[in-house]
Amino acid sequence: MRANDSAAMWHERLGHVGMDKLKAMSSRSLVRGLPKLSSFGEGHVCAGCQYGKSHRLPFDKSQTRSKAPLEVIHGDLMGPTATASLGGSRYMLVLIDGYSRYTWVYFLKEKSEAFRLFVEFKELVEGRLNLKIKKLRTDNGGEFVSSEFSNFCRKHGIQRELTCAHTPQQNGVAERKIRHLTETCKCWLHAKSIPRSFWAEGMSCAAYVINRMPLSLINMKSPFEMLLKEKPSVEHLRVFGSTCFVHIPDALRTKLDAKARKLVFVGYDERKKG
Repeated sequence: MRANDSAAMWHERLGHVGMDKLKAMSSRSLVRGLPKLSSFGEGHVCAGCQYGKSHRLPFDKSQTRSKAPLEVIHGDLMGPTATASLGGSRYMLVLIDGYSRYTWVYFLKEKSEAFRLFVEFKELVEGRLNLKIKKLRTDNGGEFVSSEFSNFCRKHGIQRELTCAHTPQQNGVAERKIRHLTETCKCWLHAKSIPRSFWAEGMSCAAYVINRMPLSLINMKSPFEMLLKEKPSVEHLRVFGSTCFVHIPDALRTKLDAKARKLVFVGYDERKKG
């Protein structure tokens, strides 16, 4: 009789029903044949429920943020893409400064190029800002955990932070940034009917523009201003995918040749003054 009156037994008989519902069914006599149950197994862990109903609890919002540029760099690799870019790339490496949220994008044909591009990135930003990268946060992708990558970070005093397996939420800064870049790129490609092979140009242009936009309505400074301590100019911005006419210098044409070429605008080059 005691076995028949066990809440754990009825919990299993009724398809592993929740204990709160079982308690209500018993106390209010909602069905016939269910005895009055006095104990509902507080603290008892049901193995069947763990196997069949296990789920993740919500991730707490991070309360920490970098206090200076290059204190934490968030990195992630997107790809492979279904369509190769014009340069043959199928991957995009995204590196984000945790303090300013300034974003750098690099395009790869193979995952193995990630290490070489990170070394180039390190030399570029450390030389420009006169600061050192202190911490690098990435997932456990093979491109980030190779012995070559780990030895390089150890040699240069860069602390590694790796997320738990299958837990991209722990590197949410990079995940959200890739989504932001992708959505901006798709808006341009589809609005102007640009071939998908221009996705790398679209992503690069998206990063250029987003870096010059305010982070939020609360923090009205742009990543550009947060990182470089000066307000960015947007006067020169043009619509990605729009028609443009480029002047042909006199030395490159004859008297009857056209003075301009009709082209399509696909982004900005931060290495050039124009």
